[in-house]
Amino acid sequence: MKGTFMAFFVTLVAVATVRGQNTKVTNAAIEYDAGMQNQDLKSFENAIKEATAALAKPELLKPNQLAKAYAVRGRSYLEVFALAYAKDDKALLEKYESSRLDAYDDLEKALELDQKTWYDQLKIYRVKLSQYLLLDVQKFYQADNFSKALETITKVERIFKDLGQPPTYNIYSFRGTIFLAKKTPSDSLAALKDLQESLKVFDETVAKTEKLVAEKKLTKEQADELKKDNTIPKIYATLITLYSTVGKDPMKATQLADEGKKRYPGDEDIVKAELEVYRNHPNLFNEAVKKFEEQIQKNPKDVPAILAFANVYEQASDRAGEDSPQYKEYLDKATKLYEQALAIEPNNQLANFNLGAIYNNMAAAVSNKQNKLDYKQAAENERLQKEKIGYLEKALPYMEKAHNADPRNEKALRTLVQIVLNLNLTDKYNLYNERLQNLQK
Repeated sequence: MKGTFMAFFVTLVAVATVRGQNTKVTNAAIEYDAGMQNQDLKSFENAIKEATAALAKPELLKPNQLAKAYAVRGRSYLEVFALAYAKDDKALLEKYESSRLDAYDDLEKALELDQKTWYDQLKIYRVKLSQYLLLDVQKFYQADNFSKALETITKVERIFKDLGQPPTYNIYSFRGTIFLAKKTPSDSLAALKDLQESLKVFDETVAKTEKLVAEKKLTKEQADELKKDNTIPKIYATLITLYSTVGKDPMKATQLADEGKKRYPGDEDIVKAELEVYRNHPNLFNEAVKKFEEQIQKNPKDVPAILAFANVYEQASDRAGEDSPQYKEYLDKATKLYEQALAIEPNNQLANFNLGAIYNNMAAAVSNKQNKLDYKQAAENERLQKEKIGYLEKALPYMEKAHNADPRNEKALRTLVQIVLNLNLTDKYNLYNERLQNLQK
């Protein structure tokens, strides 16, 4: 008799415990509804508390009740964040810092347990959640936590796909930007793929909006707003660079440049990226000369383009070699371009350094010729010595300006020390050599 009573008592306790857990789920739903009706923060927090208490013993809940608890808590997390964000309540935002990711986990679990009940009911919340999650992506990206940013944006993509909607072009562009920031060859290739997809989806979106305009379901002004998105020319510029470098496809890069310039005429980022393609690919030398001349003719004060064009000629002189008649020709053209840049920006560090380096290299080339002479060629050696000194004297003021513009640039300072040493300028050698030694400590 006593054993029977104990068994009956245990059963009553178990039933009461299950009912207690179910009651917590019901209370959570009631609090959530009250919060929605009154936009009341306390009600949403109570809903989270009740649902969390119910989920503390998931084995006591049936799958449908378990799914409901997750759905209520996930939606409550969303609403708490929405209220805090709207009020810019920093304390509350900090308290619920992980609310969007918590909401994602909860809503996914609700769908996993009872998709039939919750798929349609949670649609609007998951769309809202995807927008909020992008804020987390941005937060992780700005903190250089690229792995977490990629993990989160993948969740956004998963929501879109599960709802039967293709991810928007800005999701692909954002993920591409994150991959790019990781700075590895494989991530750069992943960035290229995503950014290319972003352009494709953008074009599809533009086509859809134009169709809606034709059907008078959208105004032309609304459609034009999409075309004004200033991230698209930046995507073109980045893709041009990626195809030229990690993609190893300069022709594709120049095709994209032509397409981008046609779509966004005069965009500086696209033009600069295109010029870099020509600068970095020696087999495009003739085309590079033509493109740079056109750009500088359009904008004679475009110092970055002038400097890049000078570098094209420097590279060409290196390829030609010191014994080639084109060596001096190309260096002279580079020199004139650097002088052109300095006429616009006299203190430009790069222009001063490169021009000083050219004259220093010319002096080194003359020195190489001297080393090939025998003792019978004293007159020729004297002539070459004067020529070398002339180049070094030309190099000195430019290298000094380069050093003054960037005193911690070790390469400029080391070159300066070499120049004054070869010119036998003892005081300047002692000064610059001491600075170099201090910089290297």
